[in-house]
Amino acid sequence: MNIKAAIIDHEMASLSEREIFACSQEQKEALYRRVSEHPEIMGGVLLNTCNRTELYLSMKDGVKGPDPFVFLCDSLDAEAEQFQPIVKKASGDEVLSHLCALTSGAASQLLGDSQIITQVSDALADAQDRDATDSSLNTVFRLGITAGKKVRTDMNLQIKDTSTVDLAIHAIEDAPTVKSVLVIGNGTIGRLAAERLAKMGYSVTMTLRQYHNKEAIIPAGVSIVPYPERYRQMEVSDAVISTTASPHVVVTKTEFEQLTHRPGLLIDMAVPRDIDPEISGMPGVTCLNIDELSGGTLEALNQEQKEQLNEYIDTYVSELHRWEEQKKRKEADIARLTSPERDRSERRYFPLFIDSMDRLAIVIGGGNIAERRIMTLAEFGFRIRVVSGTLSETLQRLVNAGLVEWQQGYVAADERDVVCEERRYIDLAEAAEGAWMLLACTNDRETNRTIGQFGRENHILINVCDARNESTFWFPAVGLSDELTMGLVGTGKDHMNVKKAAASLREVIEKKTYK
Repeated sequence: MNIKAAIIDHEMASLSEREIFACSQEQKEALYRRVSEHPEIMGGVLLNTCNRTELYLSMKDGVKGPDPFVFLCDSLDAEAEQFQPIVKKASGDEVLSHLCALTSGAASQLLGDSQIITQVSDALADAQDRDATDSSLNTVFRLGITAGKKVRTDMNLQIKDTSTVDLAIHAIEDAPTVKSVLVIGNGTIGRLAAERLAKMGYSVTMTLRQYHNKEAIIPAGVSIVPYPERYRQMEVSDAVISTTASPHVVVTKTEFEQLTHRPGLLIDMAVPRDIDPEISGMPGVTCLNIDELSGGTLEALNQEQKEQLNEYIDTYVSELHRWEEQKKRKEADIARLTSPERDRSERRYFPLFIDSMDRLAIVIGGGNIAERRIMTLAEFGFRIRVVSGTLSETLQRLVNAGLVEWQQGYVAADERDVVCEERRYIDLAEAAEGAWMLLACTNDRETNRTIGQFGRENHILINVCDARNESTFWFPAVGLSDELTMGLVGTGKDHMNVKKAAASLREVIEKKTYK
């Protein structure tokens, strides 16, 4: 994984500095175009909220690639060298560690921030919709979001308030003269604030741009006013909450000064700011920006919480390492499979697990090999018929129990092999009648060869115990538990190797040491 991130947030950047890196929609479009066009970049995700701008870039393996901060500055026409002191950088495991802390709310300006996990999810979804991500970014963000949800379920990081909307509403509640509120902006934050205030009994009006009329969602109990009439509405409002995505101020000092009645409380939740900062110096007006609303950092965690959070982070970083190993193995497999030097016949027997219930398996031969294979077949619901002149004690017990049918007699390679008049010989076609699977397990090489040829010519699954090249399937070493079925075969070069490996794997699945 070759991922790097540039992080500009409240810890090191002031509100005015964060405003410079707040991307407009046009700037975001241009940035993602540059991501898709760069030959060394595999994908990118831009996270842009009121408290942070973060750019994650996934590079091709083995290349340095562009610096995400320089890339971001170039996209915004900002001077990278000038702003180096305010950026934090992360790479490799640090990227996931940061995302875990961020989505859990531990790295937010407001400790336990309930909005950040949705904002991170939305940033990933936006990048995916643009086909701007790769498997590495998708995995890192998936793990980061999952970690955040887990931490929120198991740990209590909340100190008092859980979102900037809560803080804005508390600021309204703390102003006893406020009865009417104008909300400028019809985005998610604006709608949430308007809905909450309306339910609390405030008179709430929300601005609406004309070209958004058809798609706007207006909360119940909230009035609307055209956006150009916002100043007129301010004259009958006690407070204003502004939450637009405008790149410029939407409440200027010049226009505000001309109001005959000025709202006494202005809450600016936007970055870049919606409300002219110079208004805050006017008499009789309280103006709060996002930094003045928020509080709480990672330093507010107690030592026990820090240790617990780090344990969660370590868990998900380890999961990332496992994913990376799987990815490396996959790449190695692809390289091997597509190599022009590969011998396709190297592995020609697929471990196919089939429904074996009531299928007829006919085993010709009654010695030790036949016994072992019949014992295995009996585990899987086969109807089993053994064709042999004699039976071992074990096979006789299976016959007596009704698990195995015995057709007594011998199969000869051809009529010339019928040399013992005391033996009863059975025609091979008669012995194999109805077989779905045929196993040649006699102690005679020529007889086994003949059985193998018969099976192949009649399209019956055939296993010849002493000649793999005459078989259409290999009989595996089998391991069983109440949950798992294992089948293991080797190349035929080292039977002892297969035997040892099978014994080890049987112990694993029987004792469940994999759990």
